[in-house]
Amino acid sequence: MNLGAGYFYVLRSPAWTITALCTAALQGRRVRLATLLGPLVVTGGVAGQAVVVVEGSLVLLGGFAVLTGVGFGAAAASVVANAAGLAAGVSPSIVAAVATWVYGLSVVAPATIAVLTLRVLWSHQPVWLPFGNGSSKASNGA
Repeated sequence: MNLGAGYFYVLRSPAWTITALCTAALQGRRVRLATLLGPLVVTGGVAGQAVVVVEGSLVLLGGFAVLTGVGFGAAAASVVANAAGLAAGVSPSIVAAVATWVYGLSVVAPATIAVLTLRVLWSHQPVWLPFGNGSSKASNGA
């Protein structure tokens, strides 16, 4: 199951890319709709994955992974691409601006998660000692 699940998670990236390309030219009301629906679709995709990942169908897991990718594309990349000017045309300077903003903003969530993870690990320092320092808890089995 784990290997199969891993293959289905790969579907998120092309789903994100395809959705970003399809929604990059949205304007007006449709941009607002994509901005609203994107996080809802991501939430549904992640919730669905949580439900089916252990005992569920690989097909359902793949479908929820695709939904997650679609939501990321609609919620983030296309809106940022529009704001950076991609809808106005494709020139090297516009593509550079769009790429800078899309990738720059895509780093925010993982970086935040990394900082929070380090905070949690630091608060549980006796449990998380990479090389051990002779902690009495770790050495006496307590």
